[in-house]
Amino acid sequence: MRDDYISVKNEKGSDELKILISMHSVDRCIYLERLINGITQSISCTVYYSPFPADGMNTDLSGIDLVIAGVTEKYITWSNSGFVSEVLPALSAGVPVLPVMLEKGIVNLFNTRVGKLHYIESVGQELSQEALGQINSYILRLGSNDNAFGDKRKPGIFISYRKRDINELQRFIALIDAHSERERVCLWYDTGLKPGDNYKLTIEERLKSCDLFLMLVTPNVLEPDNYVMRVEYPMAVKEKKHVLPVIMQKTDLNELYRLFPGLPKCVTDTQTGAIFSKARKTL
Repeated sequence: MRDDYISVKNEKGSDELKILISMHSVDRCIYLERLINGITQSISCTVYYSPFPADGMNTDLSGIDLVIAGVTEKYITWSNSGFVSEVLPALSAGVPVLPVMLEKGIVNLFNTRVGKLHYIESVGQELSQEALGQINSYILRLGSNDNAFGDKRKPGIFISYRKRDINELQRFIALIDAHSERERVCLWYDTGLKPGDNYKLTIEERLKSCDLFLMLVTPNVLEPDNYVMRVEYPMAVKEKKHVLPVIMQKTDLNELYRLFPGLPKCVTDTQTGAIFSKARKTL
C-alpha cells in the first residue's frame, strides 16, 4: 500500500487477511470506525484505508484480499472518493469487492458501473449489527471452494426466496437441519455467495446444477416483477427441474398459481418429510 494509507491490525496472529476499505470522506466520518471495529474484533486481519484517495493516483493492491466499498451516490459520482482509484482497479486486477449499500436506490447506479456484484445493504446512520455479521461471514468465506452440489450421491436443493423473507429462510433451514435426513441432501441458497461473485451468473450456475428447485412461498412472491417470479422460477421450468413450493406464510394460492404457471401443488413448512421424499425421487 502507499505510505499515505492508514492500517489497523488486531492481535490475533500474523497469518491475517488484508482488507482495504474504500469510502467517500463524508461517509468515513459516519461508518468507518464501527466497520473497522466490527471486523478487527472478530477476524485476524489488517484493515487499510486512505484519508485522501485521489483519482489520479495508482493504488497498490498487491496482497489485498478484499476491498469493502461503502457505496453512496456521492461515492460513485464525485471525484476523489476512492471509487475510481480503488474499486475499479480492484475489479480489473481480480481482487474481490464487497459493496455495502449505505443508501436506498443506488444499486442500479452501482451495477451500471461495475456489473452485478453480490452486495450487503445497511441503510441508516450507522452500520447495523446484522450487516456487520454478514460482512464478517463473507470475509471468512474468502477463498473457500463452494462445492454445494459436489456429492452426486445426494440431491442438490436450490432454495429460492425473496430477500425480504430472510427470516422465513432461516426458520426453514432450522426445520431442515433438525430433520433426521438432513445429511442426505445438499442445500444452496444465496447466502452462499462470496465477495466478488457475480450474483446473476452464480445463481444461474447453481440453479442449473441442482436436482430440486424449492421455492419458499409468502405473499412477497406475488409482488410484481420480483426476482423469483421473473428469473428463478422461469429458469427452473426451462431447465426442467423438479419444483416444490413450500408455504411459509398464508398466501393467496389462486393468485400464486396464476402468476407461476405450471407450479406444482404446495406443501406446508411442517411437511418436512414430504420435502425429503421429493428430494430423494430426483436422483
